Amino acid sequence: MKDLKSVLSNFNFDVKVKWHLELNKKFPEIFAQLTKHTKINKIYNDTLILEVYETSWLQELYMLSNIILKRLRVDFPQINKIKFIRSRRKFKKKLENKLIKNIIYNKEIKAVEKIKDKDLAKSLLSYYQICLSK
Repeated sequence: MKDLKSVLSNFNFDVKVKWHLELNKKFPEIFAQLTKHTKINKIYNDTLILEVYETSWLQELYMLSNIILKRLRVDFPQINKIKFIRSRRKFKKKLENKLIKNIIYNKEIKAVEKIKDKDLAKSLLSYYQICLSK
């Protein structure tokens, strides 16, 4: 099975689409900490529209928009404006929940390792994994 990049490379995208794809790819690298609070919603002509869930971050990013724009223009001179919109849905929360579950899971494994009956320990771990998956 071919990956998306190899399939897309067969198409003749114009320069506009190529830099859009490149921006989507590099955004997490350029603004690692901001990706927890924002994501790219749309690129319209020379305007980058960023989606922000929390209103406090929306205001903060709006106040930093000139700095963000200058940083983006280093790699993407096509961008002339940044707009922020409020998202109605949370993002990145699922990843945080999985990390918390993994931490709890590691504590549970240590507790189960103390059980001398190996069959009981195995059953408890499998039951706990079922509970975590729900």
